[in-house]
Amino acid sequence: MPDRPLAGTLSMKDGEPMSIVRKAVYLLFSLATLVVVIAMMATTARAQNDPFGSLYAPPPGSAPAPSSRTGVTGVTGAVGRSYVGSQEDGFASLSQIGMLPRVVPAIALRLKPWNPKVSSKRPRVLVPTYALALVRTGKVSAFAGGAGSEMAPRRTSLTTALVGVSDELAEQLAQEAYDDLLTRLRAAGFDVVTPQEVAATPEAGRLELVGTRARGVNGWSVYGPRSAPLRTGHPYTSAVLSGSKAAIALTDMSIETNALVLTPQIALDYQQLETTGRRTYVGSAQVGAKVWFDVLSGSGANFLVGGSRKGLGSGPYGGFLMEGNHGSTEPFGIMYEVDDRSDSVALSNAFATAGLGSLYRQSQVYAVEVSPERYAALARAAFQGLNMSIVAELKKARGL
Repeated sequence: MPDRPLAGTLSMKDGEPMSIVRKAVYLLFSLATLVVVIAMMATTARAQNDPFGSLYAPPPGSAPAPSSRTGVTGVTGAVGRSYVGSQEDGFASLSQIGMLPRVVPAIALRLKPWNPKVSSKRPRVLVPTYALALVRTGKVSAFAGGAGSEMAPRRTSLTTALVGVSDELAEQLAQEAYDDLLTRLRAAGFDVVTPQEVAATPEAGRLELVGTRARGVNGWSVYGPRSAPLRTGHPYTSAVLSGSKAAIALTDMSIETNALVLTPQIALDYQQLETTGRRTYVGSAQVGAKVWFDVLSGSGANFLVGGSRKGLGSGPYGGFLMEGNHGSTEPFGIMYEVDDRSDSVALSNAFATAGLGSLYRQSQVYAVEVSPERYAALARAAFQGLNMSIVAELKKARGL
């Protein structure tokens, strides 16, 4: 009776079944694939949950209380060939920040005029609304393809969200910004068209009312004053086609009221993001974020005037706008980690050691919680400085 090979031993007969080593490799690969699928399923399920939860607002029926939370003012995430980690800097307490002055001097903002002569074509000034845009979320990422004999790719990302600035506060700030500009215009001797006069024009009905809240470009939250709500074609609108229609209506409104139509806009950010970008033949990647109050490029005012009669289209146009961002070092908030969605370092190393390849992903989520009083103080300082510059440019263009 011929000898039979033991289970799992090599036999060159009957189709040459796999050796023990080949079977082990096959089973290892199958197990690794299963682990990856399970990990991806877990990551997807976790990503569906909002990591910020009730941080955005207090539970219904409860009044917001001053936060005593502590945190940092900056964080850096980094991944490399043999390391992964993050570093936090600048310990701070919200209760201490809340004790700082609630009045901040106006921030000096420089505006660059374009086609300023247009602003002198009509004697009066009409301000249809005031658009205040707030950045509420941010994300930055970096990629490294690997270097030398170690070509395993790595990616790091940092996600943040603004906490502590309610819609009601933002609406209040938009109203204050509008009132402040009208007060400064009148004090400078300009004849300002009232909201009642605007509402009485035939063109008012051609501008669809949006309200005091809207979603704008880049996912920004846009707010307008209650006494002069946002309408279609407002600054920062995400509906591009509505802008041209609104411009035609505003041009006719300029003729109706014999006024320059001046539309102010200001965008505010709460953070400054940094990244090493996407690099293929480099072994490390790094991202960073810090709490930073920023008035964004493009803030200022656009304007237009009507021609000899209605129905001739829109414009001509002009504007006074910021080039580049302008920040403030004033403290107003902290940041703290609310979730870590990074891959398992041990699992990633195991795949790389087995020669199966691995893209390691570091992913951290931080909340940037602000003192509402301090944020409002900086927002007021920003729009006061912007309004001062707008009035100054208007006077200069008119030779006043």
